[in-house]
Amino acid sequence: MACNFSQLKRRQSSNSLLGKKKSVTEEDIKDQFYRQRVRSRSRSIGKFEGGRERVQKLKQIRQNTEANYETIHAGIEPRKPLKVAFSPIEKAESVGSSTGLPPIKGGITEEEEEEKETADDVFEAEKEGLTKEIKQPDKDEEQGETWDSKLTFILATIGYAVGLGNVWRFPYLAQKNGGGAFLIPYCIALLFLGLPLFVLELAIGQRLRKGSIGVWKQISPYLGGLGLASGAVAFNVALYYNTIIAWCLKYLVQSFFVPLPWSACPGQNETSVENYRECQLAGPTAYFWYRETLDISTDVESPENINWTIGICLVSSWLLVYLAMVKGITESPKVVYITAIFPYVVLVIFFFRAITLKGMGDGIIHLFTPKFSLLLDPMTWLEAGTQIFFSLGLSFGSLIAYSSYNPVTNNCLRDAFIVAFTNCATSVFAAIIIFGIMGFKAHKTYDACVFSNQQLMNQSSLSGEGWVVVGEENITLPVCDLQEQLEKSASGTGLAFILFTDAVNQFPLSNIWSLLFFCMLFTLGLDSQFGTLQGVIQAATDLKLFPENMRKEVQTGLICGTCCLLS
Repeated sequence: MACNFSQLKRRQSSNSLLGKKKSVTEEDIKDQFYRQRVRSRSRSIGKFEGGRERVQKLKQIRQNTEANYETIHAGIEPRKPLKVAFSPIEKAESVGSSTGLPPIKGGITEEEEEEKETADDVFEAEKEGLTKEIKQPDKDEEQGETWDSKLTFILATIGYAVGLGNVWRFPYLAQKNGGGAFLIPYCIALLFLGLPLFVLELAIGQRLRKGSIGVWKQISPYLGGLGLASGAVAFNVALYYNTIIAWCLKYLVQSFFVPLPWSACPGQNETSVENYRECQLAGPTAYFWYRETLDISTDVESPENINWTIGICLVSSWLLVYLAMVKGITESPKVVYITAIFPYVVLVIFFFRAITLKGMGDGIIHLFTPKFSLLLDPMTWLEAGTQIFFSLGLSFGSLIAYSSYNPVTNNCLRDAFIVAFTNCATSVFAAIIIFGIMGFKAHKTYDACVFSNQQLMNQSSLSGEGWVVVGEENITLPVCDLQEQLEKSASGTGLAFILFTDAVNQFPLSNIWSLLFFCMLFTLGLDSQFGTLQGVIQAATDLKLFPENMRKEVQTGLICGTCCLLS
């Protein structure tokens, strides 16, 4: 705190008593008084004013200081140094005492002057006003749609990242590209490609609190095309992703029929001769998928009639998505909890079922047996990077939209690590389950082949290596190879709707296992669709495609309706 004039006079007297020989004139004391008073007042506006206004304030302070000086200085005589020899103790007592100073004319004591100077803040009103103006933007930043809790955001992001590709694409890629050796490029792609981009999208969305288009435009107007491209990609993905959900919905409903519709071929009287022969050759699960579900045509140029069953399932799936997102994904925490947690419950149930099956060990060994020679193939590294991008849901704008509902102080780095490693661990866990069950299926096929060959050899009158003679017919025995059966894996819809359903047919209580499996696929697809569609909605908001006074329910309905018609 700046001292008043009487305190400066006392310091001058003390300096004289301490033996300091430098003489201080009245003008020096006056100049020092000016500087200290101006410094005290300028600190009160230092953080709030600048430029021309600050100069004007400082001029006003100096004028007021000169007036104060004349008032305080009136009638005070400078104290002359005492020419008395003191002992060290007496000298210290004399310096510390204030009894030797003459009283100030005007009746103002030192304590009153200090209290007055402390309370004299001419810029108090300005500081309060500026403080309010500074805090106001922070309150505005926190307004708008937000997550109800940190757990909801984590589960929603995990649900978006963990999708159908974790269950039916990663196991196939791992087996195809070197088994355990595939984990090397996969982890490298995660650490150096996936995780940095994941952190980037969460950080910019959380800090700028906008969608993909608004974020990139704010960073640079030249980068607005990145947000527009991500919104277009998310729109296209949303179209076909809900079609897959419609297939899962059809299989989920068909799982209530006993026996399962894909467990056996239709009878000769139930279908045409061509379809009957096709089912006998392809198998009941493949026949049900291609003929009953898709009703696939011979080629693109020869379309069949409209598949009304799948059409109804598609409309139903879009209706479910709309109902879940009608007021925003942040307003439906219960839906997020169910769709994010239920798939893990089903995976754990299938894991304990798989470890009890014969042949699980062979399937897992086949999956993780490393083939390091495939690491020299560039396609292995390309597919590892593609799987990371596809699995984490990067560059769709959905992560930016999700993180924009977080407070700006949220620890997005920790969230990125949790979601990314949970997603990759889920892929490995699902691969173990899938190939454990595929190992069981391969063993069943191998045992059936061996049993058939043994029966033919028992009935034969003459046999050789790989052939037998039954009656007058020479029959070539099929080769029973367990490794060949393990190699017969598929990806995508072939894995989910053909191979896995064929394996489920061989379980006791197959309807229950079918219900669990397709309900898991249905919820996996739904929460990934929520995130993808949220990227589309946020992009439409950034582009201001709808009037500002239009209700959110109407906007979401228009987007879902358009997507439903196009898909």
